[in-house]
Amino acid sequence: MKDNKYNVILMRSDTSVRSFRLNPFWMKFFFFMILVLFSAAGAGIYFAHVFFEEKEELARQYQIQAQSMNEAQRELSRLRNLERIYESFRDEELRALVSSQRRENREVPAPEVDLGSILETVDQNIVSISNVQSRFIQGRMRVKLEVNNMVGSENVSGRVYFSLIRNDGTIIDLDVEDRDLYYAIARFKRVETTFELPQEVAPDSIFALRVKARDDEGRLVYSQIYPMADILI
Repeated sequence: MKDNKYNVILMRSDTSVRSFRLNPFWMKFFFFMILVLFSAAGAGIYFAHVFFEEKEELARQYQIQAQSMNEAQRELSRLRNLERIYESFRDEELRALVSSQRRENREVPAPEVDLGSILETVDQNIVSISNVQSRFIQGRMRVKLEVNNMVGSENVSGRVYFSLIRNDGTIIDLDVEDRDLYYAIARFKRVETTFELPQEVAPDSIFALRVKARDDEGRLVYSQIYPMADILI
């Protein structure tokens, strides 16, 4: 049987000619291995692309879940604030303070505290107020907060208003002129403003801060009170 092999000749200028015979099997084997390597490289590129797309999808799902979690935390925080407000109004110290005030003003009967109007909250699920902080600086009051868009699919706009609730239950609406109180947001806006306290209000006489939000038509879309003990820094 005739033995078919390839003759390979190697020549260099400084050595004698060398030659060896190569079986066709090895030629086919080397060619096959090259094909396998190229196929493996192509498969690696393909699966890397697939894994990258899966990673991007997981990242998008995580972002959606994180946004839902943040909204749930904001709602939980709002409910906790409301619970603390009710607990504060049930506190014996507040009752004693109101009773003492009435005894000091026996000549003029003190009006009854309408807890219903004080504790009334409004939430149209259009905007929400979060991260409320306050401090007193030389007779002035500084307030920081965030206005959040709860609609999500469209911009919302309007204005934030403040009222002070004294320890005797008196509600004092504030006329604060500050452009930062106006909002037109797709997600959220941080608000910071400083204003003078009314003459009839001392810092230690303030029980809570009421924050309201109205839309451009003047409709009340949000109202919540925040005890000073929770927001004072």
